[in-house]
Amino acid sequence: MMLTPALSALVVLRLIHRPASVRAAIGLVRPRPLGRLALESLRAPAVPCLLQLLALGVAALARAYRLDLANFSGFRAQFAPATLGQTGVPVAELAAWLGTLALTMILWLPMFFGEELGWQGYLLPRLTPLGVWPAMALTALVFALWHLPTLVMGGQYPGHSPLASVGYMVISTVLIVPIFAWLRLRSVSVWPAVLAHTFVSNAGVQMI
Repeated sequence: MMLTPALSALVVLRLIHRPASVRAAIGLVRPRPLGRLALESLRAPAVPCLLQLLALGVAALARAYRLDLANFSGFRAQFAPATLGQTGVPVAELAAWLGTLALTMILWLPMFFGEELGWQGYLLPRLTPLGVWPAMALTALVFALWHLPTLVMGGQYPGHSPLASVGYMVISTVLIVPIFAWLRLRSVSVWPAVLAHTFVSNAGVQMI
């Protein structure tokens, strides 16, 4: 399922648009020079990570989220329940989590590449004549509704009604797609958006 946006985009480009370069038309190029490539590759996970930490900080100040920086109980409960009750930074557990996370992201990278090649590679540039913000909003809406089959099955928001799940997903994509789109447009490449999406869907959900 995650590869269908990329396959659809490539088919439409080949049969309808027929650009001189399919790779350039879909953003399947890397930022140049190599220094810029390295910078964009670092920025892709760093920007959503910093924004999520900021959001958690704001939620903690509003007392809507319990931020435990003394015992790291949230981390221990999720990843190392055997160490609950201990104090201090769980260095060994954190290192193991980071290693597992890095491997997971590498394995999932092709799947999120399949999605973003369709959304940020193909769809966003074709909608930008409407304006950047309308293009982002429409891309976010299409991205959210594309998840409809899994939302109805309770995949992303188990225990919630399909209607509520669709609403949650639309809100999520409207908030996160502008970050992916910004990375895509500034780099003229789809790769930073792929890296950012991979980070958000793997590390981001575990940071809560």
